[in-house]
Amino acid sequence: MKTYAITGGIGSGKSTLKHWFEKHNIPTLDADQIAREQVQPGQPALAAIAKTFGADFMLKDGHLDREALRQKIFSDQESKTTLESILHPLIRQATAKKLQVLADEGHTIAVVEIPLLIETGKPDYIDKVILSDCSPSQQIARVQRRSHWRYEDIANVMKQQTARKDRYQHADIIIDTSADLTSVELQLQHHFPKL
Repeated sequence: MKTYAITGGIGSGKSTLKHWFEKHNIPTLDADQIAREQVQPGQPALAAIAKTFGADFMLKDGHLDREALRQKIFSDQESKTTLESILHPLIRQATAKKLQVLADEGHTIAVVEIPLLIETGKPDYIDKVILSDCSPSQQIARVQRRSHWRYEDIANVMKQQTARKDRYQHADIIIDTSADLTSVELQLQHHFPKL
């Protein structure tokens, strides 16, 4: 089975690319969703986070206080690195298991959306990297449209992500998401004519 990763900066259109593959009946996984599964009550990652960061980052119902932790890691690089060291190995392990299930089911292609692939390194189960790309101003506008994030928070996230020009070096396929959906779909069809 050939496995493609979709990556790119915040608000760059990664989900749009993933939806295109889903429309063509290609199985997809989402690293952020897998990360959320890892921090559910009863999961080892949640216990490790509670032990490392303390009860202030837990809600009364036993769930992770995601917003409090997000604020913490955006303002403290050491905490971010610590959290990543807890989560990333578990996310990769869970993703590899899910991909193995898809391969066992006979799928020949799978797609995984991995927002921080370049920042954390390409896992060995990824064959090719698809970069979702648009201008920084478009990224900001898109995030502002879909969320209540302040401009400063979006800019802070973007600052922590790999610079746009540096992402190109890691991409096997670059999809320009700055234009309309038809343009994006034509580009994908060009790279995946058999779908």
